[in-house]
Amino acid sequence: MGRRTFRGVSQHARPVGDRLSVQQRLVIHGRRRPGRGQRVYLAAFINYYLPDCWYLTTSPIVTANWEAGSNNTWTVPIGGGFGRIMRFGSQPVNLSLQGFYNVEEPDDIGPEWSVRFTLQLLSPRGG
Repeated sequence: MGRRTFRGVSQHARPVGDRLSVQQRLVIHGRRRPGRGQRVYLAAFINYYLPDCWYLTTSPIVTANWEAGSNNTWTVPIGGGFGRIMRFGSQPVNLSLQGFYNVEEPDDIGPEWSVRFTLQLLSPRGG
């Protein structure tokens, strides 16, 4: 029988009050073969909105690779950063900068720290 792959995605977003939004996403995928596992991707997005379009944010990405050895399975970051929604000329953009320390990382190749810079071009809909 040929290889079969599977992938599951669950996503949920919810505003909490006027200044806080929470979103989580879980992705599981793998192959149906004996001895071959799956990988897990879990992301939680939390934003706390401040005046003048600034916000505090954290969006760590937790991963697990069940095919790796026991000391190389998990990556678990903690941290966060800040962002701002602004305009470059007439183009609205979302800029953010976050730093994460990996409390658990693969022994073979996992980084201890990571930095994420995000630039999103926004295309607002007219209402």
